[in-house]
Amino acid sequence: MTEPDVSVVICTFQRAASLSVTLESLVAAPGLADAVREIVVVDNGSQDATADVVARWAARAPVPIRRVWEPAVGLSRARNAGVAAARGGIIAFTDDDVAVDPAWPAAVAAAFRRYPEAVAIGGRIVPAWEGPVPAWLGRDLHRHLALLDLGDEPRRLTHADVWGANLALRAGLFAAGAAFDPRRGRRGGKLYDGEESRLLQDLIDGGAVVLYCPELVVRHRIGPERLRKGYFRRHQFDRGENEGRLDAARPFRRILGMPWWALNLAGQAMGRAALALARRSDRRLDAELEAAFRLGYLRGSLTGWRARRRPAGDNIDGGIGGAGGRA
Repeated sequence: MTEPDVSVVICTFQRAASLSVTLESLVAAPGLADAVREIVVVDNGSQDATADVVARWAARAPVPIRRVWEPAVGLSRARNAGVAAARGGIIAFTDDDVAVDPAWPAAVAAAFRRYPEAVAIGGRIVPAWEGPVPAWLGRDLHRHLALLDLGDEPRRLTHADVWGANLALRAGLFAAGAAFDPRRGRRGGKLYDGEESRLLQDLIDGGAVVLYCPELVVRHRIGPERLRKGYFRRHQFDRGENEGRLDAARPFRRILGMPWWALNLAGQAMGRAALALARRSDRRLDAELEAAFRLGYLRGSLTGWRARRRPAGDNIDGGIGGAGGRA
């Protein structure tokens, strides 16, 4: 039997109890030591019992569990720190609000043996509901909760449709210069995302083989706070805000610092949301989410544009802390 070459990387911030559940699911996986070389927990500045949780599970695990301290805020920075610390040839990411399927560690290792041409492989992210699921929460909204199921057959992806809660990549990509964009990804209370999608899409556009394999399964714990419409509105606002910040350097024609075309789209979206609300349409939440994204984009574009006009040395990322799960 070959030596295990998978490093599992988990980024965490202020979720000691939740992290313990994730580590328990990994340690309990049959044949963990045959598939996994190590587990790397990247602590992105936690002030809770995270260190104690890691030490407790490290004493019980059949593979080394290491805690890496990364004080630079943000999920992308934490992921990059995990990559730098990992020693395996395959780096398998999951999140601190996930429980892996018992077969997940072995399935990750087997998938890369089966598909040697693949540089990245993602899989299913199924829900573990921790509260009553409201009637309005249909499958079309699952993407906002980082839930993913692309079917029962493996496929090569043309779009970056797999996510960091269940994603493994060859370490050689990072040795060749790939990295998660620190301008993207969750930072503390901000639900920014897209760090893994941007990286994967660049790989796909460059001709690399990125796969979805349904046998890779993790369970994403969805707490009651994420089963409210307000969470979905906030998620979309934050996503739009970050996209606006990232576009702040583009030479758009602006009105009061905001791109004129974005103002137009935001106005249209708000009109559709108001009309859907007045008519009590079944699609009114969709309209509200579009409006939230457009308004977030305007705010991000304005704050980013203002930040670029400040004296050199000011940091538009300042004051936002922490990593954690994708959503």
